[in-house]
Amino acid sequence: MQVKEFSGEMLSQIQKENIGSFSYRTPTQIIGSADISFFVKKKTNKHEIIQKFKEYQNINLITGQDLGIVDSDLDCKEARLLADEFLTPTNMEFGRESTPRAHRIYKVIDLTKKHTRKYFKLDTKAKDKKMIVELRANDHYTMCLGKYDEDENVVWNTCEYPAEVTWDSLYKATALLATACIFLDKIPNAGNLRDEYL
Repeated sequence: MQVKEFSGEMLSQIQKENIGSFSYRTPTQIIGSADISFFVKKKTNKHEIIQKFKEYQNINLITGQDLGIVDSDLDCKEARLLADEFLTPTNMEFGRESTPRAHRIYKVIDLTKKHTRKYFKLDTKAKDKKMIVELRANDHYTMCLGKYDEDENVVWNTCEYPAEVTWDSLYKATALLATACIFLDKIPNAGNLRDEYL
């Protein structure tokens, strides 16, 4: 799969076409936030922390607002595997280097302020339930340029105009995807049984 790093030129083009809004967080703005707690424990010098975080300057795509941008965040491997069977194809896809199609951007033509965030989790015996997929709309954002804490860069699979959908159609497709992921998760791993279901 061919992926590419997000460039300033691509960012300008997205803004020019009125696709999305962006926020920029500098190292000084995130000092003291939860994002850098693991560095704070190791470094007590504020200047050292700022210098270290110059490697982690990130740009966030602001979802929702008047532009109707919604991010479909495919959190688990089952969701990423099955997404093409349920979600409308879109021309804006990005993610980590290891999961370059985990974020799919849509322009929701009937988005309202009540549409904020919807998510589906897998009910497991583990203390932390496994997140399957999340829809981020108003009052949320998604990092679209920079580097994750685990040292993975953001990469883009496609960067053109996002598909236009309604909220109901996107939500229903996401719910069906989550349901399929639950079924897939319950299939035994023994032999090739899971491959036969796929």
